[in-house]
Amino acid sequence: MSARESIQGYLYQTLIALLQMLDDEAWSTVAIEPKDLDEKVDIFWNGSRRKAIQVKSSRSRINRADAISYIRDLKSHYVGADDYELVLCAHVTAELKNGDHLDGAILRIDNSHPLALTQQAAHRLDAFLHRHSISQTPPIIRELLTRALISRLIDYSTAGAGITRDEFEDQVKSWLLACYPEAARNSRFSMCEISNGPCDMQITRLKDSLTGQQSSHEELVFILDLYFVNASNEPSIIQFVVPSLTVNGSRHFFVSRFFFDPTKVNNTRPPDQLDDHEKELEIFLL
Repeated sequence: MSARESIQGYLYQTLIALLQMLDDEAWSTVAIEPKDLDEKVDIFWNGSRRKAIQVKSSRSRINRADAISYIRDLKSHYVGADDYELVLCAHVTAELKNGDHLDGAILRIDNSHPLALTQQAAHRLDAFLHRHSISQTPPIIRELLTRALISRLIDYSTAGAGITRDEFEDQVKSWLLACYPEAARNSRFSMCEISNGPCDMQITRLKDSLTGQQSSHEELVFILDLYFVNASNEPSIIQFVVPSLTVNGSRHFFVSRFFFDPTKVNNTRPPDQLDDHEKELEIFLL
């Protein structure tokens, strides 16, 4: 095998691993060319099940006998896997079909050019980011991230070391935010949504601070039910809430001073005074 074919073979291994890592949500560790296993195992997949994968790239057409030989070679050199998979990055004879179960292994066929596989990975990265509440990432950024991930996985493979899912996700997010800070804003906005329930408005007559008697001054009290929904696995930080009211075309903003624990609010009568409720949190305006 020439040096060019060897390099292409390693590239195929990396791309196949990356595509599955972006698609699958059940893995915990993935190693390319794992140092602790036989060289016949090109990718070792560890999660709810252990999977040994061999990737074969060839200029020649691969037939059924060839595929069975590769599978038996893989299984004989590593017997500790729950599942075996043979990925053929080559043209095959008509008797071989993608997804076939052959001699105790799953057969995957993808004879796409490495550039096409890179583009597939960039497309699947978009779906991966969307699942992690990061959307609207430009295609050029996704392609740069994909090529960076390929390079990083090749680095891991030269040492035969595995990468954990947490490390993989942290690496993607850190690179994304470094080269495209706008993604941080998109992420924060997509993490948390707010909805409101009924709004109750009441006019309350104020008391004189000296006599304690009700004065002629009145205040308008708004009672709002707000619901914050965080649909992602990431924490959302709500710094403040500013409601607005438009009257005769003029918009007024209100900064909340009190937040009440709904379990401690007396719903049997309208609140005459704010002090009727036990405050969960008070914000002082400076």
